[in-house]
Amino acid sequence: MKLINERIAPIIASSVAFLLAIIKIIVGFISGSVALLSSAIDSLMDMAVSIMNYFAIKLALKPADKDHQYGHGKVE
Repeated sequence: MKLINERIAPIIASSVAFLLAIIKIIVGFISGSVALLSSAIDSLMDMAVSIMNYFAIKLALKPADKDHQYGHGKVE
């Protein structure tokens, strides 16, 4: 039983990473914490990876065709 759709998970992950990055940037500038700002950059990179995962999963879920007789599952 799937609890969450394969295409929804990376969207949720990238949204959460974006929200965390924004919060960390705001608090980092207010407090002057360089560590918090660097953590915000890390969250932005996590968001970028989640976006790439979304497109990889989208491509991997395509059905088999003439060139890919067994489907596109190896894209992931």
